[in-house]
Amino acid sequence: MLLTILKVLIIGNSITYYNNFAERLMTQCQNQQQEIRLETIFSPGLDIPILIGRYLYGKEEAIIGKNFILKPQYKYFDKKNNKYQDFVKLILSYDLIYLQSQYWNSQDFKDIVNEIFKINPKIKLFILQTFSTAIWDKEIFTKEISDAYQIFQKTFKKQINKRIYLLEFGNYLLDNFDNINEYLDEIIHPTSKGTDVIIKLFVQQLQKIKK
Repeated sequence: MLLTILKVLIIGNSITYYNNFAERLMTQCQNQQQEIRLETIFSPGLDIPILIGRYLYGKEEAIIGKNFILKPQYKYFDKKNNKYQDFVKLILSYDLIYLQSQYWNSQDFKDIVNEIFKINPKIKLFILQTFSTAIWDKEIFTKEISDAYQIFQKTFKKQINKRIYLLEFGNYLLDNFDNINEYLDEIIHPTSKGTDVIIKLFVQQLQKIKK
């Protein structure tokens, strides 16, 4: 049985929010008679550390260092940071958080996931599987998905399918590579059909969560 009302936070950039993702997800959950309360943190082009950082600090330019890395003084997931308690309140407000990260091997991303688990022992994470932008070359596409997954699995092997539920969009694209243009547009964002796939994967994983 699912929780009566699942409090869900979706964090992502344009890869996630394209095609009215949140609204369509809500509709699909209602159709499946799954009660969720949904909130979002969205912004184009940013990864998880910056997305949450901008939400907590209310600004973007000042917190970003070289190569779009969060400056050390803005690492809100560090207990010494004055925004750490705000981060704690955010994480304790939800039963499930969906993360769409571009960089699975980012140390900041790993630290955030580990800190989320420490803060909220009951929380579940849905994480969108990364996929390569090399849609012109199946071999490169395959290798980059495989490499990213191996890094991710090595770090979070114990949590996968227990606290972390992976939405394997990258693998779906690989399995349908001959028709990949149906799922990704020319700027490598999900088409409406691609968004439908992500929503389907989300709902499938949602059904696995029990009291």
